[in-house]
Amino acid sequence: MAKRPPRFRGIRHVAFNVQNLEECEKFYTEIMGMKMLWRANDDLLYLTCGNDNLSLSRAKKRPVKGGALDHYGFIVGSKADLNRWFIFMQEEGVTLL
Repeated sequence: MAKRPPRFRGIRHVAFNVQNLEECEKFYTEIMGMKMLWRANDDLLYLTCGNDNLSLSRAKKRPVKGGALDHYGFIVGSKADLNRWFIFMQEEGVTLL
């Protein structure tokens, strides 16, 4: 096994594809107290609690097996650490998308 790079510092970003974007926006802002970080367009927005972000995009079709999770991102210490993780995962045979 290759040497593992420095540990992740947390989760930075989570992205969901949702059927009702407006309803989800209302839930996360009015109920959960998140703030609008950026509205990229009518089908994509980013919310935050201050040290993270939640991406909500309008699903073009009903989510299939596996749910509405599109992707997530971890916090790393530097670009060099990110590159170390990339190399480590390749060496471990991880399929990278």
